[in-house]
Amino acid sequence: MQIGDLLNKIALSAGIADTDKDLIALLSNAAISTATISDDFATKIQSGLLTIEAAKNNPELKRYFTALALNSLDSELDGLIAEFEIPDDIKQELKNEKSSYKRAALLTKKVKELEAKKANAGVEDKSKLAKQIDELNGQLVNLKNTHNEEKAKLIDQHSTDRINWELNNYYNGYNYSLPITKEASIKVAKELVNDELTKLQLSIVNENNGLRLLTKEGTDHYANNQKVSLVDFIGKTLVTNKIISIEDPKKNQNQNQNTFNQNQNQNQNASAKSKAGDAVNAMLLEDINNVSKGK
Repeated sequence: MQIGDLLNKIALSAGIADTDKDLIALLSNAAISTATISDDFATKIQSGLLTIEAAKNNPELKRYFTALALNSLDSELDGLIAEFEIPDDIKQELKNEKSSYKRAALLTKKVKELEAKKANAGVEDKSKLAKQIDELNGQLVNLKNTHNEEKAKLIDQHSTDRINWELNNYYNGYNYSLPITKEASIKVAKELVNDELTKLQLSIVNENNGLRLLTKEGTDHYANNQKVSLVDFIGKTLVTNKIISIEDPKKNQNQNQNTFNQNQNQNQNASAKSKAGDAVNAMLLEDINNVSKGK
């Protein structure tokens, strides 16, 4: 398979249009697009990549994150069953239910049953049941809050992982000018960029499967009336701090012009010296001739 075909398929899977200028520029490079790799290797690469939609529908990932989100819920339910003063048969019934959601629903049902018993119980029993019901209701609220918090943490962690992955790709793509290893240079680069983000009160967010640079008000960052992309922001910060270097075409032109002017001056000086030497030689020759003639 040609690498150009593989890159095109990966880009389309990532949601990048085939009219994207960067994709077109990349695939127009014959050295890249016409290079070949084995079909088996290309298949391994494609099978190991997941788009956001594919990840959402991946059964293995779904099982993993569902179990992770429900672990705290199960722990809370087990603790409630162990310590709450309810009849043993109800405890066993709750323990036997394997589904976390069904166990929570069953617990709610038992609360209602206790409320029904409370209405027909004596004054002493009513006080005891009322306390149990209040405790159960409080535990249910805590379970719901814990579940929501765990879900929010998973979402935030996924977003953070995505941002870090993209940023690592950015930093690995630079040629650093520091006299240290690339890994050490990347650490320095990250610290400088993070300091600049903090100073300007900017943040990086994962939005629509891409990274976006935002102000504290949630708007795009502008400088000199121009929108600043995250890539440009990182590049400018690293160049300013001399972590990476970018050749200035005008600088090269000026250097070439200066070299040309120096060469011209040297040639002119050499020519002038040559003409002066010829004049002196001519004068000496004339004096010799005059002496020979007795003048």
